[in-house]
Amino acid sequence: MADANGLAEQARLASLQGDRRGSRQLAFQALAADGQCVLAWLVLAGLGKGASRQAYLRHVLSLEPDDPRAREALAELDGQAPSPEPQAARLTPTGVLSPSAALQPAYTGAAAQRPALRWRLLLRRAASQLVFMAITLLAIAFLTSFGLIMAERGRQGLPAAPLDAAGQA
Repeated sequence: MADANGLAEQARLASLQGDRRGSRQLAFQALAADGQCVLAWLVLAGLGKGASRQAYLRHVLSLEPDDPRAREALAELDGQAPSPEPQAARLTPTGVLSPSAALQPAYTGAAAQRPALRWRLLLRRAASQLVFMAITLLAIAFLTSFGLIMAERGRQGLPAAPLDAAGQA
């Protein structure tokens, strides 16, 4: 189906851009449209880890026993040397070359740019967590000082809210 292949291609591109959740959703949409869409299964294999990656790759091989991308990636996961493939088979635009370079086209510089993208995403996540922690600490400090002020006012016998004293006078 062209629709499933289009969704699978969008999933592959989303994965290349670092959007793992969006990529996974698009791949599952492609599989809902066509359960035998090999590219969607390869995208899921590229997103998966360990046993799930192996299961996806084995499913690709059950659909297309001669798929060189799945065979090579599965052989690398199993710790075996992949069977020799013609070089032309490795240069497909949607190729999954190995688990470490999943979803990366062999003939572009995308593989070289991917570690930089990961670092940027990690730094962005760390920065947002630091901002959240700083705001939380400021809120704790404010509430603590407010509590100390109210406790001191109670010890001195003053009203808890200064407006109460002004309203009574």
